[in-house]
Amino acid sequence: MSWKPEYAFLIVASTAIDYYSGMRMSAITDKKKRRPFLMLSIFTNLSLLLLFKYFNFFNESARAVFDSFNIFYNVPEFNMFLPVGISFYTFQTLSYSIDVYRGTTKAE
Repeated sequence: MSWKPEYAFLIVASTAIDYYSGMRMSAITDKKKRRPFLMLSIFTNLSLLLLFKYFNFFNESARAVFDSFNIFYNVPEFNMFLPVGISFYTFQTLSYSIDVYRGTTKAE
């Protein structure tokens, strides 16, 4: 099973950050001043995706590189189930944030 109640916190936190970012971006007319809020949304959502979906892949790749140079590398694997639909959710929230930033969608 890939759904646990603990993952609800991740969705709520991500949604809250996206909501805050969207509302702030829609209230600011200058694109340069909107950019930090877009970056906050992008960083938050991609961090969650990378952590859950790709951390172990990059960890194993780094371990192989360090092992080839006989360098000790011991970062434990991230042993949590992948939340269902994390890729879909991430790209939907990124799309929303980018659309609000560009002004093609109104913040909700």
